[in-house]
Amino acid sequence: MTVLRVRPEARARLRRLQRSFADSVRTPLLILEDGHGLREESYDPMCVAAIADSPGCPGTRRLGVYNQQYWFRLLTVMQQELPLLRRLIGLTGFNRMVAAYLDLFPSRDASLARLSDRLVEFLNGDERWGSQLLRQAGLLDHLYIRAFDAADGAPLGMDGLSAERAARLLAEPVRFAPAWKLFREDWRLVQARLEARASSDDDAVIAPDPGIGYWAIYRDRHRGVIQEQVDANQYRLLALLDAGQTLTSSCAILAGEIGADACRRLEGSIGEWFHRWARLGWFTATA
Repeated sequence: MTVLRVRPEARARLRRLQRSFADSVRTPLLILEDGHGLREESYDPMCVAAIADSPGCPGTRRLGVYNQQYWFRLLTVMQQELPLLRRLIGLTGFNRMVAAYLDLFPSRDASLARLSDRLVEFLNGDERWGSQLLRQAGLLDHLYIRAFDAADGAPLGMDGLSAERAARLLAEPVRFAPAWKLFREDWRLVQARLEARASSDDDAVIAPDPGIGYWAIYRDRHRGVIQEQVDANQYRLLALLDAGQTLTSSCAILAGEIGADACRRLEGSIGEWFHRWARLGWFTATA
């Protein structure tokens, strides 16, 4: 058997060429009002020189085909996964935002499911796209993505609990299911997202009404990722539990915030809430 030996300098040149091609393909598109354009002048010269012309199609244009298809795929995925942001900004503005985001935080994962992992970070630090409305909308879209992709957890069973186990539930932090997320809104964003997903008019820009709301976003094994509205006290209790407080300490903190009389009126309700949330699969069993 003949063994081919590749010289180190040839191997190093191939690596440089691969990086050159990748950088050129990732060159952001020009997002225009009536379509898109290529930034051919930004392609890496090494890559351009290595691509041969063909009849009627210069090498630069051939490279542009790869550049277009790369971005078309990423833009399409983001349009599908971030329906609320798309409808708040409009298609052209949305594509520009995605191009700016992926130029700063390019995809590093083989799975496109991780494409928006740093979107909230981008929106929090960007002057153009970082309004409070867009930050909340981006967070909500991302919570749905993470709830969909999250691993399953063994549900916390509440039937037939021994007295000892019930006492432990009061005194130990509870664990939430990986597919459970908590969200507070200052606009009617959850409803706006539901309407955006149901609408066939993908290009219409929407303006949600102001309004504070509290939601649990979670994955149901029969219905997929869904949402349930909670009130302010339920939200505060869930937030405390999610932060690692025990049910006993959470109730004590809540009592200090809303007053002992108001908390006493909730005493029976809190137990009912906890049992219902457990039945919905919001909590997972501890080891």
